[in-house]
Amino acid sequence: NGDLLIVKPIYESKLNPWIESQAKNLKMNISPVAIELLATNVGSNLSGLDNELKKLKLLISEDVIITEEHIEKHVGISKKFNSFELQKAIGLGRFSRAFQIIQYLNKNTKENPLILTLGNLHSYFLKLLLIKAVGSDPKILGINPFFLNEYKVAAKRFNMLQITLAMDHIMEADLKSKGINYKSLTSKEILEELLLKLFDL
Repeated sequence: NGDLLIVKPIYESKLNPWIESQAKNLKMNISPVAIELLATNVGSNLSGLDNELKKLKLLISEDVIITEEHIEKHVGISKKFNSFELQKAIGLGRFSRAFQIIQYLNKNTKENPLILTLGNLHSYFLKLLLIKAVGSDPKILGINPFFLNEYKVAAKRFNMLQITLAMDHIMEADLKSKGINYKSLTSKEILEELLLKLFDL
């Protein structure tokens, strides 16, 4: 007679605290940037995150703070070209930087699936919308206080209409990626078209 384990997906706002808590349980020190890289690139796959943390524990001595350099070297996530850096470049209005990042993401689709990139961008703009609507309490927003100023600067660049349009464009890109109501496009075409729309709000 087997038992059934029902696991509810973790809410995105709880993901970074979960990583931080799990790292503490493993007696690891990890920087906020390293936590964000893991969260945006591994996603809410708790088993995958746990495996990556355990791998880092084996490779890095206990007294060392795990940084983005460790994540890049041992997990295989580029610290310069990832979803987190893409949303930051878009939020700060750095088109050429954002374009460089999507070129890298398009060349490395196995490590950077389009669906994860779009999900991270949608979540990013949702947080900007929340900043506009309810203020900048990091607990409500699910943002590490370390990154709060970055989000506030980005939120000032957009009005609420622009943010909701950005979210619509991201949802449309997601539908295109799934071939729903649109002709089949490559990930590269979808991301490049989305980037142009996000910089033309």
